[in-house]
Order: sequence, then C-alpha cells, then structure tokens
Amino acid sequence: MKRLRRLAILAFGLAATGAAAVPPPPAVLPEGVPATLDGYDLRVLYARWGWWIEGEKGPVTHARAQGPAEAAGLTSMGPPMASYQRSSDYGRFTAGEVRAYCQPLAGQSWRPTPGTCQYLVRWAWVPDEVLDSPERSPVARWMREAFDAPRLVAHLKAIGLGPGTDWWRADVEQVFAGLPSPRPMLRENSRVETVDSRGCPALRQAVDALEGHQPNWRLDLYGPGPNREAGAPAPHSVTTAYSFTTLIGQTSGFTTVSGGAAEQLAAPILDAAWACHLARNPEAARRPAYGPGVLRRP
Repeated sequence: MKRLRRLAILAFGLAATGAAAVPPPPAVLPEGVPATLDGYDLRVLYARWGWWIEGEKGPVTHARAQGPAEAAGLTSMGPPMASYQRSSDYGRFTAGEVRAYCQPLAGQSWRPTPGTCQYLVRWAWVPDEVLDSPERSPVARWMREAFDAPRLVAHLKAIGLGPGTDWWRADVEQVFAGLPSPRPMLRENSRVETVDSRGCPALRQAVDALEGHQPNWRLDLYGPGPNREAGAPAPHSVTTAYSFTTLIGQTSGFTTVSGGAAEQLAAPILDAAWACHLARNPEAARRPAYGPGVLRRP
C-alpha cells in the first residue's frame, strides 16, 4: 500500500479560472405558451426552468464520472486519487476523476500487489445546451416539451407560491416539483470518456512523478498577521474545483486540503490524459472546457 498511500489521497480544492464566457441569451417561450397565466409571469419561470435544467448537469455528470469498482480485472483501490468539477454561470456541467486500479494482495484486499497498478482518468459531460436549437439539441427539445404551463401554475398555487414570488430566490426544487425531473434525460444524453495509463504512458509518468513530492506551502490564516486576499474569478468565467487525496507525513488516515496549491498537482495528470485523448480524437479540441485538461487564461 506504500505506493498508493503516498500518492493517493490529499484532497485539494481549487478554483482555476478559464477564459471568460459570454452570458447566454434569455430563453424564449415555446410557441403557443402565453407570457402570463393567472398572473404568473411564464417568461421568468421558463428562464428559471432552463437554468435549473443546466444546473442539474452537475449531479448527473458527477455520478457518471465515478469509476467502476473493477476495470480490466483490476480493483479500484480506495477513493479517487483526484477529481474535478467544472462550472459556468449556469452551474456545474462536467466532472471527472482519476482512480488507481490494482491487483489486491491475496487475503488483504485493501493492499495492492506491487507493480500491478494502472490509472484511469474518466470524465462525463452533457454536450447539448438548453438554449441551442431544438432541432439540434435533445436537451433544448426536452426543455420545451416538458414545460407544461397549466400544470406548473396549478402546482405553484397548491404549494402557496403566488405570482409575486421572486423565482430566482425560491427553492427551485420546490418550484418545479410538479414537472418532470430532467435528470433521466440528462443522463441519457451524457457522454463518458476514459483514458487508461496502459494506453497513455504520459499519464503513468505524470502520476509517478508525484510520488514523494513535497509541496512547499506557507500557511496564511485569516486573523493573525497580514492577510493576502484571494483573487476573484473573471466575470462569467469557467471555473474548476480540483480535489486530490493522499497521506501527508506520518499522520494517520487521509487528509483533505483545499486551496490554490492544487492546480500544480492536478495539471500534469489531467493534461497528460487530455493530450492522449486529443491524439485519438482531434475534434475534441473544439470544446476544451468539456475535457479534463486544465483551462488557462489566454
């Protein structure tokens, strides 16, 4: 377990800012749907409906990105070595993780047999958007078809939410509980990609390079001494939250650390996986935000 336990688990959270993205245009009501119904402004409710659907990509992609318990005859050893979730103005829209798969020692399933470990980078995303053309996007088509205005208004009346409600502050799960959940549709339209270290030597090299690495971190607590303010992300930027897991020093159990130091550890592994994926799928370069590669400011 020495190799895995040294590499495996330090959970760092980081917001890495990518290029700024133009905010989406307002949603347009489907043909035949009135602007208001019984005093309820359906234009606002429909816009909120679209933002909610996009936001639901977060839990769907997170669940889809989780690797299987076994792969190619090897067993997943412990929690993910690394994971990430990427978000925009709408919310999270893609997620991924790195797992170590090894042959367990006989009678000691929590310990890997030395020299048997492989690494799998797996990520999930929903490529279609609610504000795309319904002819092109099944997500946009579902958004329009599932928006049942009379049913929604009847539900809102039943739970005591009147026309004067601030729909952007109201509990969105409660607001749309009377309409179908978008999660089954989003799962059906999600995609999953994987890169295996057996077919990507650079991925193994990036993982191996972290073994025994000793980051040089300086603690800066809020309160005592001068404080350095964390920089804010650019407006409408795409941000990424990274997570790493390992053992630190002689401490027992896994340790979770969050902060900007994570990117320097995440970047080599995820960039290596993304480069291998692009070598096999050059067209993926058109949508870099959906891949595991680290987004950098231009």
